[in-house]
Amino acid sequence: MGLLSQQAVPTRFPAKAMASFETGFSSADDVDGDMPAAAMSLSDAVHGQVAAFLNSARVLDGQIAKDATSVGGHHLYCMFSAIADAGLPSFRPNVFGNPESAYNLVHEGVFVDSFRAVASSSAYSSLYVVSLPSINDENLLRRVYRSFVYGFLRTQARSTLFSIYPRLIILSDAEGLPSTRLRTKQPSLR
Repeated sequence: MGLLSQQAVPTRFPAKAMASFETGFSSADDVDGDMPAAAMSLSDAVHGQVAAFLNSARVLDGQIAKDATSVGGHHLYCMFSAIADAGLPSFRPNVFGNPESAYNLVHEGVFVDSFRAVASSSAYSSLYVVSLPSINDENLLRRVYRSFVYGFLRTQARSTLFSIYPRLIILSDAEGLPSTRLRTKQPSLR
């Protein structure tokens, strides 16, 4: 549904569902075109998701939850609709995977498109100043996503994983993609 606090940790999207999603693209370049259409009735489903999100945000104490409620339901509907239009059940990038995968690039595209749409309607004006020329700078918005959204979620998920499994190390597989493995023994100090 959404991470409404800075302590919230993204959960891993089921690998089977992600593999199914990835088969819709022959390469990551396919993602740059139009987003795939969702095969569901958006109106009722999205309104329900927005209502549940706002109810959760109103109960929680914290800046993110407070900011989420000040954006407004119709703007949240735009964001949640962009997620559904992209064929995603929720906004949950694979923070343990390659940011260049089709699955993660769709999330990046959803962020850029929905941020641009909502910011251009001044929905964020009560929260912070958004430069209108910046909204049209796609490279800037993609860097913002990679640094502040994807990067933050990745850091949160990894720090939580390391606190649960302190012997966990991140290795690169043969393709240079991060993979996680438990260290079987402590390295010697000799």
